[in-house]
Amino acid sequence: MKQDIERDTQSCKIFYAALIVTVLALYAKTLNVWFVGEEYHLLWAFDNADYNLLFRYFIRPVSGLHTADFTYRPIWYLYWGAVYKIFGMTPLVYHLNIITLHLLNVILFFACIKILFNRSIAFSAALIYGINPVSICVGAWWNSSCDLFFQFFLMSAFLCYLKIQRKKLKHQILISLLFVLSLMTKENGILFPVVIFLTEFFLLGKDRKINDKILDFIKNNLYILIITAVYILFRLFIFKSYSTYGGAPKVTFQLITVVLLRRLRIAALYDVILTDLQLSTAKVAVLNIFVIFIFIIAATIAIKKKIIDLRIILFCICGYVITSLPVINLSQSIRSYKLIMNTRYIYFPMIFYCLFFAYSVEKFFHFRLKNIIIILYCIFLLYKTIPRIDLYVEAANISKNRWDWVIELVKKQPEISLPDFKTLVTHLPPVKHKTLHSEQIEAVYEKQLILAKKTILLEKLK
Repeated sequence: MKQDIERDTQSCKIFYAALIVTVLALYAKTLNVWFVGEEYHLLWAFDNADYNLLFRYFIRPVSGLHTADFTYRPIWYLYWGAVYKIFGMTPLVYHLNIITLHLLNVILFFACIKILFNRSIAFSAALIYGINPVSICVGAWWNSSCDLFFQFFLMSAFLCYLKIQRKKLKHQILISLLFVLSLMTKENGILFPVVIFLTEFFLLGKDRKINDKILDFIKNNLYILIITAVYILFRLFIFKSYSTYGGAPKVTFQLITVVLLRRLRIAALYDVILTDLQLSTAKVAVLNIFVIFIFIIAATIAIKKKIIDLRIILFCICGYVITSLPVINLSQSIRSYKLIMNTRYIYFPMIFYCLFFAYSVEKFFHFRLKNIIIILYCIFLLYKTIPRIDLYVEAANISKNRWDWVIELVKKQPEISLPDFKTLVTHLPPVKHKTLHSEQIEAVYEKQLILAKKTILLEKLK
């Protein structure tokens, strides 16, 4: 028994090491690249905000601190505000933070799935998750890192929830603290009670009646439900801001269906689209229906033969759908550019897709074929991820060249006015990049000019 435990611990260490080395090797080249696009907005905001303003954000919206006044992410802003105050415009610090967070999320995902299933499924799912090109949006752009933060705290709370069977008061306090931190880094933290409910309902206590499951969930997790209710009331009546983006379309069943399927395709295949095969819209629709039909038949046969467990499949489907709903009408037109923007909205729901894929392969195929499929799929994902990281680095280098030009301009003309600055910048050759639009590489003129003057002043003080 002792030897089995030691062997299990040793194999887990190997899995952890493999995940760490793979993710770090993949994102190493982004460590010291320059800021891109919207990151200048945040740098400017932190430059103008003092700690009193950042702390005030805990209880009410702070105009000018960020672009969306209805969001509530005080821990996230306080953290990056502190980083800016200490390290200034040092990109290495920002990128080191987000790569570490992405890596921790991969490790937490592995640890949670290992408890619920086994090491093989956990490692396959975590590896697919860690190298998926969808993660580039949060693993490279630190302005999208609120998705990293909320998921880190949520998954940490979830891991504590799974590991501690009999939760004493101190355990409840720990889980509550992590849950609150998740809520304060992004609103999506409110999905935590949903995740544990789905886990309790589909994966734990499988032989109990539905009513008993629901009642036990409420009884055992009353403290989590109270925190959720208090948070909603706080947002509605104290913070008084719980709206959505002004340009977001109305949520309809058609929009939900289209966006869910599109994001699922991106999570599975990234920018592989059927139009590359030059098929008509009608043929694409027929092909989609055919694929869904084959999938339903295969799933039905597998369930009847008890190859796969229906409850696990439902857990993955419900988890993917429900965790996608809070942002279903944001960037709903995510298109398949060479480097897809706004995939941060898929970052958390993708864990359910990765689990579904790893579980299905594990159950449908024997050991050797299963490993071959996982390896081939990982090679495909790396084929998609590595060139896209290179494209991001290329865009960051263009941004750095622009920034260097601005610095030299301000050094030569320290009193240059904003209108003159705009005139000179607009006469620069337009950014031609096959991945990012020019506004994603260039900053807003006023904010860039202010930051440039501040940078030069700091250089003189040194």
